[in-house]
Amino acid sequence: MEKDMSVILLTVAQAEESLNKCKLGKYGTNCLADCECNPMGSTGKCNFYGQCDCLDGYWHYKCNKKCEKCPSNKCHFWGDCICEDFKYGKDCEKDCKCDIRTSSGCDHAGKCLCKVIPDNNQTLTLKSLCLENQFCDTDGSCRCKGWKYRPKCDRECSCNKNNSKLPCDYEGRCTCKMGYYGQKCYSECPNDCQNSFSHNSCSLDDGRCLCRDNYYGLKCEKMCNCEKGDFCDMTSGKCRNLEEIVKGMKNYGIL
Repeated sequence: MEKDMSVILLTVAQAEESLNKCKLGKYGTNCLADCECNPMGSTGKCNFYGQCDCLDGYWHYKCNKKCEKCPSNKCHFWGDCICEDFKYGKDCEKDCKCDIRTSSGCDHAGKCLCKVIPDNNQTLTLKSLCLENQFCDTDGSCRCKGWKYRPKCDRECSCNKNNSKLPCDYEGRCTCKMGYYGQKCYSECPNDCQNSFSHNSCSLDDGRCLCRDNYYGLKCEKMCNCEKGDFCDMTSGKCRNLEEIVKGMKNYGIL
């Protein structure tokens, strides 16, 4: 293995030495091949294998296209911007929804990247800013391992583990699986809902059946007589104009 590695390192060293000897616009062992970076060296330079390494502000395999909308004036070889300051998207137009305390930002798809620090002052070994009993979640925030919660992860979740989707959140709140409800997910949804979305789905708060359109009642057994375009309240059965509901929500700043 050591011999193989020494051969690889020697090959890389030879490539770098050969490239440094080549004039601008040439590459290869004897500097005979023409570099396709366009124009010659002003937007990018060839590596030993003839691939273009683009300068800031340019992209494409020939480095002949500009990063026109990128705030940082940098883009990936496929044209999407290299974003900074917790931004992402093709033109960095979207905000990363990450915890700035533990995240270094997000990738081009919006996935949060966990912030890391040197471990024992060694730059080659990195560790997360999260505690040993925590992990860095996809939003960049530190989450407790197992069924623990609170800042130091020293409190046990009281959720019913069989009926819960996930361990509890920071405040100890549970997320119930379909078919269960209540603060700790101990209560089972009724299985006799007549016109609900699913025979075992119910409100996580009070266990009421979740009715399909135009039905209401505890078990969705009653039918509304609303006009087309109106909304039927699944609890009371009263008809409400959908446009008025949306307008009211906007007035209150909900939408």
